Amino acid sequence: QLASEVVISGMVDEVWICPCGPRTDKPSLKVPAQQRYMMCCLAAYTTLSPDFSVWVSDHEVQHGAMATYDSLVFLRDKYPDHDFSWVIGSDWLQPGTDIRTWESREGRTGEKLLR
Repeated sequence: QLASEVVISGMVDEVWICPCGPRTDKPSLKVPAQQRYMMCCLAAYTTLSPDFSVWVSDHEVQHGAMATYDSLVFLRDKYPDHDFSWVIGSDWLQPGTDIRTWESREGRTGEKLLR
């Protein structure tokens, strides 16, 4: 429903749902990445009208464990002509969380994403 609301808002041309790949940092996440991807596909492609520009990306599922920073860089580099906006969970709005402190496996920081 959130994806359709974002499209209806007119603030974006389309919505991409990006289920996370394997997450060793979240042991409570019990559903395998491929199943999360399939659930997103079922939700997006069977409950929404084809008129809604909602897509499910498998880039995190296909590339294995991927930090959020790396995922954003991957999409930015693969689709340089796109302007991305992000709908994020409220967990990223809690005190102590800041996009500028995001790190990747290579140690790059989220500060670079804001440039």
